[in-house]
Amino acid sequence: MFRFLLYRVPLVMPALMFVLKRVQFALLGFYKDPDDVALVRRVGREKRMLLQPLEAYTILSLARMQSQLPGDMAEVGMFQGASAKLICTAKGEATFWGFDTFEGLSDVTDADTYSGVSFFRSGQYAASQADVEAYLAEFDNVRVVPGYFPESYEQATEGAGAGESAARRFSFVHLDVDTHDSTLASLRYFWSRMTPGGVVLIHDSHADGVRKAIDTFSAESAARSFSTTGSQHAYLADA
Repeated sequence: MFRFLLYRVPLVMPALMFVLKRVQFALLGFYKDPDDVALVRRVGREKRMLLQPLEAYTILSLARMQSQLPGDMAEVGMFQGASAKLICTAKGEATFWGFDTFEGLSDVTDADTYSGVSFFRSGQYAASQADVEAYLAEFDNVRVVPGYFPESYEQATEGAGAGESAARRFSFVHLDVDTHDSTLASLRYFWSRMTPGGVVLIHDSHADGVRKAIDTFSAESAARSFSTTGSQHAYLADA
């Protein structure tokens, strides 16, 4: 019954998210750096940020921590660029790669539900590439790549020097792709390209399809993993 109310009855989900946001900002304001909390608030006002404050703060904190390691940073599933803004603020001199179809979700299957309830749909979360690029224009070393990942990355690096794409390493990757197929494909692609000590952070780990992808990848890779918030899961590359 609760699942039906949450995902099917109008206004229940928005009301719950509003309350959670207020509570989480109160907690962050008490425990965390005021400037970081202000940044999360500002980004949430500037763009439609499909993250709770604790999730956003986790992304910002991990990007800052991982900026001490060599390697690029990446995000697959940018939407309007809110989480990308947080990563770019903390990345230092690292190159940031942002990937999105900008046409919304394109590989939704029957597996992509919340607690068995259909939620995602094709074309959901479409956004403007030009708007995202403008939003991140203040930062150096940013590449926004349209298309379905990982094919889009291969195309973007096709003209690079021999072996450059294969040799590139990543210190931090944020996956927010919502679906089973994209999550599993992204995990498999990035894992062999992570810097020792690198982190892959996955949003919506409580969604059925994403959780199934995490379980599959964990079984086949034996990668070390940990949960950050209730809806985020991370992998740590061996040092």
